[in-house]
Amino acid sequence: MKDFFAAIKENRARLTGFYWFAVIFTAIASYGFEMANCSIGLDDELIKVQLDRELIEAGRTGLNFINLFFNTSDYLPFVYLFMCVVFMIGAAYIICTFFNIESKGDFNLTASIIFSAVLISWPDFAYKFEYNVNLFQMGTVIFVSALLVPINYYSLSKKGFIALTLGYLYLVMNYETALLFTSLCYFFGLVLVSKKRVFSDKEIIKRIIFFISPVILALIINFFIQRIAVNGLGLFLSGYVEGFILYGEIPFFVQILDVTIHTIIYGMTDGLKGLLFYAMVICFVVYTLASNKNKWYAKLLLIVGFLLMYSAMFYLLGRFLVGGRVVLYISYFWALCLSSVYLLINEKKKLKYFKPLFGFIMIVFVFNNIISINRAFFHEYLLSERNKDMAYTIYTDLKRMGYNNEKPVIMPGKFEGHDLLYNDTTVSIFAHDYVNEKARRSTQTQRRENYFALLGYNINFADDVTFRNNEYLAEDMPVYPCEGYIKEFDDVVVVKLGNIDPFENITEDRVKTDSNLKEKQEHFQYDKDRFSVDGWGYFEGENQNAVHTYAAFKKGNELFLIKCGSLERKDVVEENKLYSGYRWCGYSLDVPSSLIPKGFKYYKMVYRLESQYYVSK
Repeated sequence: MKDFFAAIKENRARLTGFYWFAVIFTAIASYGFEMANCSIGLDDELIKVQLDRELIEAGRTGLNFINLFFNTSDYLPFVYLFMCVVFMIGAAYIICTFFNIESKGDFNLTASIIFSAVLISWPDFAYKFEYNVNLFQMGTVIFVSALLVPINYYSLSKKGFIALTLGYLYLVMNYETALLFTSLCYFFGLVLVSKKRVFSDKEIIKRIIFFISPVILALIINFFIQRIAVNGLGLFLSGYVEGFILYGEIPFFVQILDVTIHTIIYGMTDGLKGLLFYAMVICFVVYTLASNKNKWYAKLLLIVGFLLMYSAMFYLLGRFLVGGRVVLYISYFWALCLSSVYLLINEKKKLKYFKPLFGFIMIVFVFNNIISINRAFFHEYLLSERNKDMAYTIYTDLKRMGYNNEKPVIMPGKFEGHDLLYNDTTVSIFAHDYVNEKARRSTQTQRRENYFALLGYNINFADDVTFRNNEYLAEDMPVYPCEGYIKEFDDVVVVKLGNIDPFENITEDRVKTDSNLKEKQEHFQYDKDRFSVDGWGYFEGENQNAVHTYAAFKKGNELFLIKCGSLERKDVVEENKLYSGYRWCGYSLDVPSSLIPKGFKYYKMVYRLESQYYVSK
């Protein structure tokens, strides 16, 4: 590493003047609007109140680690976003400087600007920038992933190995996909170096082993850290952890073949973007073959290594074309491939006439990236403004009707009334949790509750049991913002945000028996006035936070389900020596018997795990 930092100090990289102007201009054009108009995103209000050991359960161990040293729990507009942009610029500078030095200046100013502009303006980053609280985490991850590239190349020693292992451990603890940032740049760096020197077979093997070994070691260490944290704290990892990192069970080579086939299909079915994808791959292959002084198998190894790094996360995820939150590394793939196109044109005299055309294409490409980013930000800004107006209106209307926090408030219904300029995947805070019932430890409206608290609006929200016992009261009420959308009852205040259906109907054949289901019914009442039931139930080997409990009534082959409220039962956890993740295994329901349709008789308690319903044997 001393050679690398000495080269930077001597300004051998020559990344000054216009490079900084181009990079800073791209950063401001991409993120300037969001910096000046920061808004509260879907994750901001959730992470803000959950920076505790529950984030470890959700696989966010890294964010807890960062929060030990830097206070990242507060929602602070601008600060985290600005720091993330600075880290991104720093990462681009490190990579370009490394490429410039090791290519002996062939990776010049123009190539550096192309790489940095494409990387910084990549549209998928807009998804992460909508959530400010964990942007500091993402920025440090991108910076560390870039710093590991020269360390991988220069520090072939014990100290270097330790530094690499720690660096990769940091990436694995935070964003596992960041491994691909370093991997792609490392293999591309070898391609650039191979223009100037011939690697011996031993050196190639040594470099690849030295590259792979600390990654594997970091993964192993992280696994044991997670096990220690889970066992030591009595936690149970959430199913959310497996929602994005899915390791396939079928043989390795079968999955690699499957990924290859899907990659080819992707290029054939994605229109202009697919054709560009093919063009990038072809130019990279041609550039590698034309510029490499090594033997044919060394050239092939570099090509295959680079393309495998591109495909690797699809293998890890066990699926193809996943969401923007986990495929940010594709920004590096495009930045590197476009850089290789420029290098190919710049170094071949026969292609020099294509340089103006390629320059124009790059300007259009980056400009459209910037437009895509700002379009996403503007949608999120409009959505946030509508959310804030809605929260203020609800809070004001509650106060106007004399609400004094004595009675708990429930807000049933999925609100879908925001009229926005663009169609975007980001949904309103007032719509999200009502359809996404992952948060078992609270009501369906958990994000709404956190959102009001973040805005400083003091509302006494009901717990999950109270929510479930009174949700039906909203059935005949008008929906926000119609007159009467707020109504006070004997025990609760109801704020109806959307049409609701607190019941489910399924056929009996959808219910299976499961010996892993442990349950106990502690109270049961069913007469002409009330139906009430209390107890607990959990699946051994499953995270209870994802399990939902229903009282089921049967008529022929049809089941009528009423969802119970979640109840914390630490006594059950202690008595059965369970992980603390099971502490929400309790359930409770107390509703009028009139809710149950005529002809239906009580059947038993039914448990839903994901989309499947179960009863105990």
